[in-house]
Formats: sequence, C-alpha cells, structure tokens
Amino acid sequence: MGTAPQAENTAYLPPSWEAIVAAHARIAPRIHRTPVLTSSSLDAIAGCYQVSRSSTLANMTDWPAIKRLTMAVADRRAERWQAVLSGFNADQSDFDFTVTGSVTGADGQGRASRDFTSTSGRVRIAAQDWETRRAFAVSGQPLAEGTRIDWSVDFACRDYLSVALPDGRREWRHLVATELANGPHRLTLTSDADALAAIVEIRSYRPALDRD
Repeated sequence: MGTAPQAENTAYLPPSWEAIVAAHARIAPRIHRTPVLTSSSLDAIAGCYQVSRSSTLANMTDWPAIKRLTMAVADRRAERWQAVLSGFNADQSDFDFTVTGSVTGADGQGRASRDFTSTSGRVRIAAQDWETRRAFAVSGQPLAEGTRIDWSVDFACRDYLSVALPDGRREWRHLVATELANGPHRLTLTSDADALAAIVEIRSYRPALDRD
C-alpha cells in the first residue's frame, strides 16, 4: 500500500526591502520606461470624456433604453448615472423617472412625455428618445416598476497596450483626444527631454464612420 503524500505546513514570509531592491537591480536593464506625456489643458478637452450607451431594456435586450443621451460639454469628469422608472401608463409610452449620478447625487425627476434637463444641467433626454413604447409594442411584455437604466461618462484619453512592430520593436500608443468638433485645434504637449526623444511620431486621423 502506498503512502499518502504529506502536506508541508510552511509559513509565507514576504521578501525584505533589501531583497526587493536587489531584484530590481537585476532586472533594471530589461525595464522599459514608457514615456509620460502631460498636457496642462488635457482636462479641458471635452472629447476625452465619452458617454456610453444606456443599458438595454429587460423586454427588448437588443435596444438601449434611450436612443440618445446628451451630457453637458462642461461635464468633464467620469461618473456613473442611473434613471429609475415608475408609474407607467398602459402602453408604457409615459412614466415618471428620477436621475442620480454617482458623484452629483440626486439630479432631478421628470416625465417621459416631456424633454428633460437635470437639476445640475448635466443630463438632457429628449422625450422622443425613450424606447419603452416600441419595446412594449414589439415584445408584449411590460417593464416592471422601478426599472433601472444605467449609463456612464468615462475618461477615454488613456494609454493603449503596446503593439509589436515587424522589425521586432514595440510601439506604445497613447490616445490624447477624441470626438473633437470639426474645425482647427491646437494641442500643446510637454515632456521631460528623455521622454520626448522616445516619441517617434504623432498621428492625427479620422476614423471611418460607423454605418451599423
């Protein structure tokens, strides 16, 4: 009869600071220092903050609950938003709703049959952009009282993962601005001299239109 393996009871001891410093010294030649770019006016670029689509409806999961969400151009901060729906009429074309932001807090209440601007002015929803009536007409299933609709404003000007180039080098790409309005723009970047020397090129391009 074989002997069952015995588990060794050992305590884990975290490495000392001296051991961490020594390990850093050993791998230092292989550490890549990603250039860091800063812009004093980056936070003023409204295009760096993108509005997500609203969450879908429980009775029609292929559609967003709101066709178009308009956020104030001056709303340059990341935030999660939620609308809570209640008091539906018979065909679910009209109802009451409240709007709350994770940073702003309670931001007003409205009626789906009327255009809505939140108390802070950050959120605007046109009456024609609610999809509840169409979803009910197609599915035949009513939405429940207290239905929650979520969306967010997210910071988009962040770094991308590195890309391998054909010659074996790697390229680090950084998104600086997006969704800028048509017209001339000027962007000033400042950097340490050694980081600036690592910049190979700066690209400006227009993505193809989404025809979906």
